[in-house]
Amino acid sequence: MKTTKTITAGIVTLLLVAGGLGSQSAQAQAPKLSAAKQGPLAYYVDGVLTSNEALNDTKPEEIEVMNVVKDKAVLATLDPAAANGAIIVTTKKNKDSEAVKAFNKKHNITYTPPSPEVKKINDAVMSGTGLSAGELGGRLLLVNDKEATLEQSKIAHGQLSSIYVLDAAKATKRYGEKGKNGAVVITTK
Repeated sequence: MKTTKTITAGIVTLLLVAGGLGSQSAQAQAPKLSAAKQGPLAYYVDGVLTSNEALNDTKPEEIEVMNVVKDKAVLATLDPAAANGAIIVTTKKNKDSEAVKAFNKKHNITYTPPSPEVKKINDAVMSGTGLSAGELGGRLLLVNDKEATLEQSKIAHGQLSSIYVLDAAKATKRYGEKGKNGAVVITTK
């Protein structure tokens, strides 16, 4: 399965979901960024360095994409405040703005559109209706790092933290034979 967002130099693609982090796909293992363990993160909205509070004021439906940056080479190109990691948000309203294009070009960030299959998975989980067997497509389903049923993919509004859709190769590497068809990894608050 193809990942939905391709970000160069070690960035994992995420989007804001009901006040928490959610992913359209992950190219790598779920990031383990924690301000408590690794120091403060830098926050960018539409290419502008901002505060965590300003980021939290951004409504989920306004966000086109959110990237968590953990690659040291990429972080070195950002503001010194990003030394411990960065969260980069692009809003739907400004996704095609010159400022965002310039920021992405400067930091070598490129995107591919989400696959319809992964978009359906994210939409089903984010809406609270949960996944159907067809949407899961034989993938391993994990909720809070435990194997889960389809019923457990129904996450109450405001409780979703992240969604990672891993392709078969990454899921097999991470979860063994159980991940041979890919994996959907959901984390709640």
